[in-house]
Amino acid sequence: MLNADDNAQHFEVIIYNDKTTPFEFVAGLISHLTGLPLYYSEEAARRISHTGKHALGPYPESIAQVIYQEAKQAIESAGHPLFIETMNIAHSEQSAVVSCSFCGKPSTAVDRLLAGQNGSICDECITSSAAVLQNLLSTARVSYTYQLLDWHFGKVSPETFVKTNHVYPGRVRADLQIAINEIFNANAIRIVGIKQQYGYEKIDLTDLWTSVRNAHGLAPISFEELDIGEPEPIKCQLNGLWLLQDNGDRYAAVLSREKDYGGNFTIYLEISGPQGERTAEITRNIFSKIEEQIKAAQSYRGKVLSLEQAPHYGGSSTGITVHKMQTVNRREIILPEQIIEKLDRTIVRFCANRERLRALGLQTKRGVLFYGPPGTGKTHTIRYLASMLKDHTTFLVTAEQIGLLPEYFALARLMQPVIFVIEDADLLAKARSSMHSPGEEVLLNHMLNEMDGLKEDADILFVLSTNKPEALEEALVARPGRIDQLIEFPRPDEDCRIRLMKLYGNALTINPELEKNIAKRTEGVSASFLKELMRRLAQYSIDRGEDGIIAKTDVDQALEEMLFANNLLNRAILGGANVSDIEQF
Repeated sequence: MLNADDNAQHFEVIIYNDKTTPFEFVAGLISHLTGLPLYYSEEAARRISHTGKHALGPYPESIAQVIYQEAKQAIESAGHPLFIETMNIAHSEQSAVVSCSFCGKPSTAVDRLLAGQNGSICDECITSSAAVLQNLLSTARVSYTYQLLDWHFGKVSPETFVKTNHVYPGRVRADLQIAINEIFNANAIRIVGIKQQYGYEKIDLTDLWTSVRNAHGLAPISFEELDIGEPEPIKCQLNGLWLLQDNGDRYAAVLSREKDYGGNFTIYLEISGPQGERTAEITRNIFSKIEEQIKAAQSYRGKVLSLEQAPHYGGSSTGITVHKMQTVNRREIILPEQIIEKLDRTIVRFCANRERLRALGLQTKRGVLFYGPPGTGKTHTIRYLASMLKDHTTFLVTAEQIGLLPEYFALARLMQPVIFVIEDADLLAKARSSMHSPGEEVLLNHMLNEMDGLKEDADILFVLSTNKPEALEEALVARPGRIDQLIEFPRPDEDCRIRLMKLYGNALTINPELEKNIAKRTEGVSASFLKELMRRLAQYSIDRGEDGIIAKTDVDQALEEMLFANNLLNRAILGGANVSDIEQF
């Protein structure tokens, strides 16, 4: 028989809210324990979500204990962290469990509970409130950079800070921006642009902390859109101030540019923070990651590039141009078969077998010279090689960029494997006997030294082209290790001329007899001559009202126009200087 105290209904079973236990489980548990319909149990579960807890009962102590044990077993079996307890409501003021006034969690479910005059707050609610306040402060309206820095670091003297600067050439700004975005954005409390009175001067943190008349104002973040050969350009920030935090440690970063009067610029990135090993560690890690990103050069790798040069040469490039070259396949290379085989063996298969050559202890850099009359396919073949060797980065160097050779070679070492193309090499590496100034010889020696200075296992393919092989310096072409293979590009023979007409005139209708007639009458012309001839034939057919259907009169008129007598200059320009007198068939 139960005594009076045991029958007294002084106990409640209290279920508390948490962030992980599913709502459906809580509602089902209440329904199972109380026998209430699921609708009422779901309302009780919602109350737990809103207020932090819900009490079942009151019950006699013995019944409350049975309910508590059954609930505890169900919770443990399901593997949920749901907290439940029994409480003597007649003596609740004596209970050792105190709950958070905000989320309702008991002291046993949190790490720390701070008591105040009107209630208590747990450590989780303090952290959440701090995050909300941090967001409000980070968007506070301020006008000057020194105000932001005071808010970020507190009222401290800049003299107690340590700062580290790294300088980068303007041409790496795409990869630098990618690195900054990856590293800074994850830890940024606030990012702002900086109003500069003089856009050509660099900025450091000391400047930004100035609160006198020359204080730096805040500005919208300004970007430069940079084409890197992708569908969308990359946006490179012109300047900026990042307020950053890493595991509670606060620091700042400043990005700016310094320009010279020639249009060249360098990029400065400064990282500052309170003196100490922690700031030094953060700074080392950031600059190390940036260097890795720049060395990877993912923005430009595998593309066709050349360096940009300022209008007033200042000894360095201002950026990198990505060339969107048309893909050229093997079918579009119209050359004698033995030359195509030489190209494949000397270049394509050589590059494919580099690792096996390296394993045998053989050098993996190579130099090839393309030579022949203008318009015979040298540049077209270079496009073909760039299309075939898609894992290679191609650099196009022209004669007027001779002063940028040191930068080109530095990039080539960085971005291997590389195709290093020097067009019109006779202008750069002319024979010493033809030079007119000491400066020309200095530049030639510099190029030869750079080629010699590359390691034998460098994955660099040099392709030089010239219309005047006899004008080249003997030290370049006669020494193995610089130029290993010479490949001649002759004027097309009759078979190649027919194939070129089919390539360039694939949309035209030319009967086979007329095709052979054209091939015989164009002996000695270049490929570029035939390309222009196809266009003129198309024009004549359009004039007759038979678009694309070529007649013999079209051929006669076009050849007469392109190779009329006593005009050697016209023939030379169109690639037909060696053509004999036109024969009428």
